Amino acid sequence: MACTSFGGTEQLAAEPWVYQELVKMRDYTSIEDVKQGAKILFSEKAIAEDFDRLMAWMGRQAADLVAPEAVMAHFGACMNFDRSRDVGDIKARTLVIGGDADILIPTENFRRLAARIPGAKLILYPGCGHGFTVEVADAVNRDVLAFLTAP
Repeated sequence: MACTSFGGTEQLAAEPWVYQELVKMRDYTSIEDVKQGAKILFSEKAIAEDFDRLMAWMGRQAADLVAPEAVMAHFGACMNFDRSRDVGDIKARTLVIGGDADILIPTENFRRLAARIPGAKLILYPGCGHGFTVEVADAVNRDVLAFLTAP
């Protein structure tokens, strides 16, 4: 499980400005929209050190954008999602991963999720944001493969 929570009233929401910025980004036709999206997805460190690669990734994502109404429906579904009563029933080995600087899904949600799933393993990538799978792709791939192939 990556960048998620169990939902319900115990989940921690992002700061209001994050949602306001997401709503304003109707499309990624301007470089300013792309830069603002990057600030929500990636850590300041990653943007400073790897700006061109992250902007190229954001540009590729822009080709797959959905209608603003669909984005808003997604946010609504996320805010109303509640599996808090069921998450402790998960029996499968579970890996919970995320960036410890995620401003879209506050990191405490990952800790709470992992704590509720018996035997879950939690990995937080230091200094990474919501887009941690792009920021530290090699580390994420290594950790996920190690988890999947462990006895």
